[in-house]
Amino acid sequence: MPRLDDYFREEVDAQYDHPLLRYLTELEARPDFQAAKVEVVRPRAPLGHKSAKLYLHFHAKSGAELDRPHPEDWEDELNTALIQRSIKAISVDNEKVRFSLGLRGALQGAETRFGDGYYNAVLVHHIHNSPFKDHPAVAEVLPHVYRNGIDTSFRTYAECRDMIDGAIRGRAKELTKHLGYRVADAEDILAAAIAQYLDDRFSVTNRRTLGLL
Repeated sequence: MPRLDDYFREEVDAQYDHPLLRYLTELEARPDFQAAKVEVVRPRAPLGHKSAKLYLHFHAKSGAELDRPHPEDWEDELNTALIQRSIKAISVDNEKVRFSLGLRGALQGAETRFGDGYYNAVLVHHIHNSPFKDHPAVAEVLPHVYRNGIDTSFRTYAECRDMIDGAIRGRAKELTKHLGYRVADAEDILAAAIAQYLDDRFSVTNRRTLGLL
């Protein structure tokens, strides 16, 4: 039978576990290990994208690959674990794709809580009133997203906006603290990720492909 004070003990969060992470730990212990890099592959479909794959590349100090790339289906938890272990993407452009997917996962809570319509309205309003609106990638997408009127005096607006902003700030912290990007580079990656997220959410490229823009 539990004791009364058991209910007040602070539990330690279980660490996310994955076979790929365990293999990475094994390789990192090898004297010839140099680095690991993430590659996100997200093939385009006729309209939209196919499911994303995450490949982990292992490099030796000689420059050769220690093993063939290990593909995994995209998982937000796996991506977060790799970020926390300071594993960068293979290129800045690939980092932008990676963080657009990470942002999508981080924003699912707000989307679920407030519903598509209201969430979309707050999202677009917030980005329109943020410094990101002036980034070329975001500025190119914003004219083509739906922008409904919204009353910013409601408490629900502030709550939804804060959840959105928290998700964006979380990705900013990942880029600078965990991956070690300079602020200027992190800003460019994050802005491009936001632009890609908006493009996906509002089917901007799909509509352009169909001649609707």
